[in-house]
Amino acid sequence: MNKKQILAILLYEFKKGRTEAETAFNINNVFGADTVTEEVAKTWFDKFRDGDETLDGFNVVKQKEKTGVTVEVYESPLDLEKALANISQQQQSS
Repeated sequence: MNKKQILAILLYEFKKGRTEAETAFNINNVFGADTVTEEVAKTWFDKFRDGDETLDGFNVVKQKEKTGVTVEVYESPLDLEKALANISQQQQSS
């Protein structure tokens, strides 16, 4: 499963009226845990709600919250693609 396909699934789930949580659950249930987080789905759903259904365009931002936990906000499909590729490589090498 490549990143562009996952983005297409996000758009499909959005068009079917599913929530971000349902979408993340569905994708992770089929393609493996942590393939897509609810936060990533929300970022893309917000983009789709704004009328932009292209599967490209943002930049990734890593933020450290006050809790000290690093949070990745995917503002770009390219960055999401890189992150998904890393996950895929990690799973293959495990």
